[in-house]
Amino acid sequence: MRRLLCEECGHGWDKYARYRRPSFSDPAEYIRQVWGVAKLPQPEQRVITIQVEGKPDHIIPMDKFQYECDSCNKTILPGDAACAVTAWIEGRPIPRWEHEFLEVEL
Repeated sequence: MRRLLCEECGHGWDKYARYRRPSFSDPAEYIRQVWGVAKLPQPEQRVITIQVEGKPDHIIPMDKFQYECDSCNKTILPGDAACAVTAWIEGRPIPRWEHEFLEVEL
């Protein structure tokens, strides 16, 4: 799971940004939280592609100059503080993607 969040929603994830130990039957879960400043969106990031089996892709254009929070839909403008949250299970890591959307704070 990958989510780009506004500052307020990102702080809501603070308590989850950690490792969860596996149970007897479930794999370990990991959550990575990266803070930064939103970059200017690239055109390829500003479309929604809906895929339905057996039908052509339906592409919906989005506003070219902003992002939307994946939690509350608040506008995230270039230069705004934002948070990228990634969650995955053991054995299925998600490559780093945060730098595509954020100037990452070190």
